[in-house]
Amino acid sequence: MTFIKYKFLLIIKNSFLQKFIRHFLRSFIRNNTCLNEIQFIDKEGNISNKIPSKYRKKIQLIVLGKNNIVEIHEPKFVNKFVVKVEGDNNVFKLDKNASINTLKASLGKDTRIIIGKSFSCQGTHLLTRKTIGTNITIGEDCMFSYEIIVRTGDSHTIYDINTKECLNPSADIKIGNHVWVAPRVIIFKDTVVPDNSIVAAGAIVTRKFDTQNSIYAGVPAKLVRTGINWNVHPSHRWEDVKKFTDV
Repeated sequence: MTFIKYKFLLIIKNSFLQKFIRHFLRSFIRNNTCLNEIQFIDKEGNISNKIPSKYRKKIQLIVLGKNNIVEIHEPKFVNKFVVKVEGDNNVFKLDKNASINTLKASLGKDTRIIIGKSFSCQGTHLLTRKTIGTNITIGEDCMFSYEIIVRTGDSHTIYDINTKECLNPSADIKIGNHVWVAPRVIIFKDTVVPDNSIVAAGAIVTRKFDTQNSIYAGVPAKLVRTGINWNVHPSHRWEDVKKFTDV
C-alpha cells in the first residue's frame, strides 16, 4: 500500500478543499494499490495487503508504478524503514527475522532487491533507482552498520568523447551469506562480496571478489586477509562464546 503524507493540507484552510483533496488521494492510493502486489507476512504466516497499524509510523511504502511486488516479512525490530518504487515491474522482498533501524530502498524499473533472513542494519540505502533491469541480492544473516550505500548505477552517464560509448553501465550487486559490512561503506555496481566476509569501515567496493572467509578493505577495496570468520558477540566475550560456536 502506498502511504502519502498529508502535511501540506494544513496550509489549505478551506474545509471543502481539504475533504476533496483527501478523497482524491485516497482514491489514488486504492487505484494504485490494485496495480501492485503488496504482501505483509506476519510471524504466523498470515498474509495481508496492508501494513499493520502498529507499523504504519515505522514502515512507509511509496509505490508509484505498476506491476510491482513488495513482500515484507514481519521484522523482529523495525524503525525508519522506507521502500520507494518509482517505476514498473520491480520486486522488493525482505525475509524473516530482520532488525531494521533506518533502511531505505529505492527501486527503478524492472529491478529487484532481495534480502535474506536475519538481516540487520543501522543506516543503509539500497538503490536500483534510475536503472533498468538491475538487481541487489543480499544473503542470509548479514549485518550492515551505518552510513552504507549499495547502488547498481551511478545515476549519470560517463561516456567516451570520441565514440560516445557509455563507460559506466549499470550492473548487478551480489552480497553473500553472513557478511558484515562496517560503517561508511559504499558498494558499487557489478560487484560480489562472498560468504562469511567482512567489508572494513570506509571501504569502497568496485569489483567482484571470490574468496570466502576474507576481509576486504581500502579505496578501492582489496583482499587484505583470508581464513577468517566473524561472530556478532563482542570480542571480550569470545572466550565464553567460542565453545558453543562452529569455527
